[in-house]
Amino acid sequence: MNALAARRAMFGIVLAGAVGAGPSMAATVLPAHQTASLVGLQRGADGSRTDLQVENRAAVPASCELTLVRADGSLVGEARAIDVAAKSSFVMTDALASEATIQDVRALVRCDQEFSAAAVITTPTERRVVGAAQELVQTKDLPTCGAGNVCYDYPGAIFTSTPQKTADFITLTPPAATYSAVKVHLEVQINAFSRPSAAAHGLLYMVRDKNKDMFASAFLRGPHTNVFTLRHGFDQLSADKAKLTVPFTPVLTNTYALDYLYDTAGKTLVMTLKGPNGQQVARVSDVPNVASVVFGKGDFILISLSNSGVHNGKPNPQEPASLSWMYSNFHVELVPQTPPPTAP
Repeated sequence: MNALAARRAMFGIVLAGAVGAGPSMAATVLPAHQTASLVGLQRGADGSRTDLQVENRAAVPASCELTLVRADGSLVGEARAIDVAAKSSFVMTDALASEATIQDVRALVRCDQEFSAAAVITTPTERRVVGAAQELVQTKDLPTCGAGNVCYDYPGAIFTSTPQKTADFITLTPPAATYSAVKVHLEVQINAFSRPSAAAHGLLYMVRDKNKDMFASAFLRGPHTNVFTLRHGFDQLSADKAKLTVPFTPVLTNTYALDYLYDTAGKTLVMTLKGPNGQQVARVSDVPNVASVVFGKGDFILISLSNSGVHNGKPNPQEPASLSWMYSNFHVELVPQTPPPTAP
């Protein structure tokens, strides 16, 4: 089986038997806020082309997003917002018209109502239907909260970066105390790299109050660079913060588990990425530059999943949004500092 055939088998492509047969949407109904994946799309100089169809199954209008992704993870054009009337269909004829010749393209479709999606690939010799495979994020058991620790849990799929909402900002307000360690678990499905693909695509940004006090800024750079980077540092300007980088090339559509330990008492910090089989695929480590982390009244943790893609109201090509990435199963745990034993 060649690589393209393997990808088709993996994502559930259905081939229509007769030329002229239209897509059968009956078997491709997806719930709201899930992502449909249509793979193996193409356009060629021989006249071959791909048409896309999105059907809103609900009795109310649907807002959908469409992203076209090359085999190397870069985008074909820009992500596109689609409004589909109730119980109606949207058809995009020759969806890859911007490309003279292209193979093995993947379309990612997501709607806020129950929907169906399919593609029809027409070549000089056949017409085949590509059925949508659902990009599922399974809700897993999150790490157990240790006795006396402060924990925040967000199980299941919590955010997908779209042109309408490029980043998700979460604010946590821990009880005023001195903490010796912070633990984080997050799962991210990596579906594409926005342009420029070698720019910093955000996995996790986490600070106390402001950027000056940073637990972590973790990001990936895509094709032609392919690295995983972690920056950290308290009471430091951006240029002074530690920067740890290792090679890493993600497999698109895979979900990676990010685990982070920021341990001031143990004088260590470790961030790892693990693939779908649990195997570690990337690791960075260092030493925190503070002896503890103090939260006073009014202090908070600011978290960003993905980048906003803008800076001072203008597009920021250095930090584009991680469009189509799905973030799930998020756990943050703060460990209070153990007081020293009292003298007898």
